Amino acid sequence: MPPIHRLDAEAAATAREPAHTTMLIVEDRAELRDSLRFLLERYDHEVLLAASAEEGLAVLRARSDIGLLLTDIGLPGLNGWELARQARAMRQGLAVIYMSGHASAEWHAQGVPHSVFLAKPFAMDDLTGWMKALLGTGR
Repeated sequence: MPPIHRLDAEAAATAREPAHTTMLIVEDRAELRDSLRFLLERYDHEVLLAASAEEGLAVLRARSDIGLLLTDIGLPGLNGWELARQARAMRQGLAVIYMSGHASAEWHAQGVPHSVFLAKPFAMDDLTGWMKALLGTGR
């Protein structure tokens, strides 16, 4: 499996801001899902939520305008790695950001190409910087 693509911090900081992005957050902890939605909607993004990978895949099937998947790795049932692989099979250009509170070197090697890993807790500036880098440059 190819390693997760690493974008340098300068590229993340200087990439242009996408005007509007529809994104899907897949996180089993309701308080984190809701907090991320609240914060990202303040940046004028449409945020869809799912509590499991299976629910997330259903949302992806129903909505063709989703440009970014932000997923926890340690989901019940299907994990975030498999979710992203299936999501990319459906939508090849989908931007993917993984997040987990249990970071390790081996986790970084399991992601789909051109994706990013954020260790929880992360700063909102880090998340928005990577979003800009992944979405603003058109990959």
